[in-house]
Amino acid sequence: MIVDYFCHNQMKLKFTYLNVAVMFLATLATAQIHSGISIAQTTAIDQSQEVEGKNMVGAINRSQQSVHVERQAFGNNINELGVSFPDNPYYGEPTINATDTLATVIVKAAQQGLRSFSGA
Repeated sequence: MIVDYFCHNQMKLKFTYLNVAVMFLATLATAQIHSGISIAQTTAIDQSQEVEGKNMVGAINRSQQSVHVERQAFGNNINELGVSFPDNPYYGEPTINATDTLATVIVKAAQQGLRSFSGA
């Protein structure tokens, strides 16, 4: 009888600790999810704005490849490449440096918190 009582109380005690642990972890998880949602929202906005900079670099690089195939030299500016971009509040005018054997492009972020991009 004493063994049964002892085992029964031990099981009850473990179940109580388990409940407390689960409730504590659930509270932490809820707080983490809430903070993660606000971080994800700002990150998604930044990422969508940064896609514009990445696309500018990619378009210029593809144009440089086409120009190089035709002329065996790279273009020095946007007009030579035949690329145009609409007004962009997030990124400024691309900077293009080119020689006969190498071309680089830099797209600088116009707003704080956005990354600048470059390509060669």
